[in-house]
Amino acid sequence: MPSSVRMVSPNVLEGTRDAEHEVTVGGLAELLGVDPSVASRMVTDTIKAGYLFRAPSQHDGRRTVLHLGPAGGALMAHVRRRRRAAFERIAADWDERERPKPARLVLKCVASLGRLHVGRQFGV
Repeated sequence: MPSSVRMVSPNVLEGTRDAEHEVTVGGLAELLGVDPSVASRMVTDTIKAGYLFRAPSQHDGRRTVLHLGPAGGALMAHVRRRRRAAFERIAADWDERERPKPARLVLKCVASLGRLHVGRQFGV
């Protein structure tokens, strides 16, 4: 597996989870804050590794969009389990009432980042 896939697959794959909007290489570049050529190489490596696949846009047949493949879904499930296990170890000695607070804040941050990306994409 290329080192670029090992290092960025979770970020690339997470960026393709937006069910409301079609995800393109350009959109992914913006989401990750990298140059489109960098995102293109990352996507190509991730496709070669079997985690993503390209498909024609349902809205514009001239565009190509990215979809998570079965192996990508399995990898993301693995990454989420590992992240959850890490959080459980970190928060093991926290008071039960404190444990949900960081998770809620992280989810709020992720949602805000998604809105920021969508806003930029649609000129908002």
